[in-house]
Amino acid sequence: MGMKRYFSFYNLLLLLFMAFIALPVLYTLISAFFANPNLSNDLSQLDFSTFTLLSKSILLAAIIAILTVLIGTGLAFMVYKTQLPFRRFLRIILLIPLFISPYILAGAWNGFFFFIFENVGFRSSYFGLILVLTTVYTPLAMLIVGSALANISAQIEESALMLTNTKTMILRIILPLIKPALLSSFVLVFIFSISNFAVPAFFGVKVFTTEIFTQFSAFYKHSFAIIQSVFLILICVALLLSEYKYLADAPFLSFGNRGLSTKLYSNNRLINWSLLLVLLWIVISIVLPFLF
Repeated sequence: MGMKRYFSFYNLLLLLFMAFIALPVLYTLISAFFANPNLSNDLSQLDFSTFTLLSKSILLAAIIAILTVLIGTGLAFMVYKTQLPFRRFLRIILLIPLFISPYILAGAWNGFFFFIFENVGFRSSYFGLILVLTTVYTPLAMLIVGSALANISAQIEESALMLTNTKTMILRIILPLIKPALLSSFVLVFIFSISNFAVPAFFGVKVFTTEIFTQFSAFYKHSFAIIQSVFLILICVALLLSEYKYLADAPFLSFGNRGLSTKLYSNNRLINWSLLLVLLWIVISIVLPFLF
């Protein structure tokens, strides 16, 4: 009975996905490619500048995703694997940027830099775009990687520490075990970053999403904008399929049960540095933008 309910719920979700997401997108693409009398003209507009802009957007999204995964992994280790004081409370505080609109954060950071440096050039800089999206999506990477770290059995780490030192154990054992979580974090943040419109539009940074919006709303080239959006769809679908194939073939996805023994590091020096770095990131990502 329980299995039948599971499949019924799964089929319902699949039906809703097809009805409200897949079919409208499919209809839009078909109308742009097969019911478009100006298709050849639209395709001819896909020149070198289009692919240059797409490459720039991919590079920016990759930079944001890499920074997010690096910072998120570090924060995850500190609040999930050390005996940090108030670590459960700190986890909740670190999630705050995830629930704030990126547009609001962009405005807050812009106001902060204008107040401190009286620098209006920040509004049109790539630095602002990378800073805002990195602070917004870092909690997402921290959650994914932190869950993977919390699922590693303490027996694995303790056995490894009997044979080697902590650094080698982290590089040779912990990182391979959480590699699926690292990949998932990178893919999700990359997709969110390359498809984000609000923050690049606020800072006046021309990326592929702002170009699509301009073609659609300013020049009323609806079909051409849809054709441009196909490139983003293909990139996102290719990444998701690659991630799915990798995770399906990964032999180390299941490595412990949550709630069972999870090793927590209690080295005083490590805890002090972890607390300092976590508080520093809270100041950077939450306090500073809304300080002025």
